[in-house]
Amino acid sequence: MGIEVGGDKNNWFGRAAFTDGASSIFTGSPNAEAKTAKLGYNHPGSRPPPRSTTTSSSRGRRAQTHFTRWGLYGLTHYQSFAFIGEFAAGSDKAYDYTSPDPVTTETKLAAWFGEADWAPQRQYNVRVRYDWTSLNDGAPRWHARPHWYVRYSLEGEWVPVPFAELRLSFRYLDPRDPTQDIERQAFLQFHLSY
Repeated sequence: MGIEVGGDKNNWFGRAAFTDGASSIFTGSPNAEAKTAKLGYNHPGSRPPPRSTTTSSSRGRRAQTHFTRWGLYGLTHYQSFAFIGEFAAGSDKAYDYTSPDPVTTETKLAAWFGEADWAPQRQYNVRVRYDWTSLNDGAPRWHARPHWYVRYSLEGEWVPVPFAELRLSFRYLDPRDPTQDIERQAFLQFHLSY
């Protein structure tokens, strides 16, 4: 069991975590505990795509978009059940300097998911999951609802030997925009690591 929190600002990022659970049967220790903290800096030459983009017009004016993101998640277990949840949010700010009167627009985003896993034996796992996403969370409810996306998932996994897995998934995707179609998906995956 454990909890981790983190965040980032400009090129800096930080994480702090505490975990506690049963240790290996070979050590004889009843509990294993870990406290970790991470502070880092994303160097422009090695980081993922930048957090802001700039486009220039022919008149030398420009438009910029800045992104902010944060999230919080937790996990716990009870006997053969595991529970995982996460909430994340952020905003996209666009600054348009291409006109005589600069314009600033902000779009708020939010998403969360909850998941429950049941593993009656080591080689079997059954998972149910609910995902919700809003691509315009700051708008009034009547205007934001068409930007909501909901997904229900039911998955079963069989791991006969380590590093080999067979997964069967059923998913129901429900965009709340009436102009979009509901999707029903089913797939079988085989994962093999070597």
